[in-house]
Amino acid sequence: MSSAGTCCTILATENLQANFDGFPWKPDAKALAAWQRGRTGYPIVDAGLRELWHTGVMHNQVRGGHLVKHLLIDVPTKLIHQPWQAMPIELASAGVTLGKSYPQPIVDHAKGRERALAAYAKIRKG
Repeated sequence: MSSAGTCCTILATENLQANFDGFPWKPDAKALAAWQRGRTGYPIVDAGLRELWHTGVMHNQVRGGHLVKHLLIDVPTKLIHQPWQAMPIELASAGVTLGKSYPQPIVDHAKGRERALAAYAKIRKG
């Protein structure tokens, strides 16, 4: 077996880097299910995961760039990846009701980032 094959076989049961063996994962079945179904509240993530769910692949242009660059359809890019920061009138004009027609984010981005950085720091220390 090639070294690439061996590496892939090992990754099924072991971490590539041993320092990740003690990584403080946060099991969260509800968040995992939201992520799997493209219902995270983060449009870029949701678009990619919904495409993956329905087609089995995820295209590199899930961002909406196709709408802007190829179809020349204006998209409010300022808020497209953070609809929870839009004004109610902006959401209404797009037909979006957060928490109803589109989910609220399942995690605050800044807090999630800090939690991840703290988790990485724990495994770096050993």
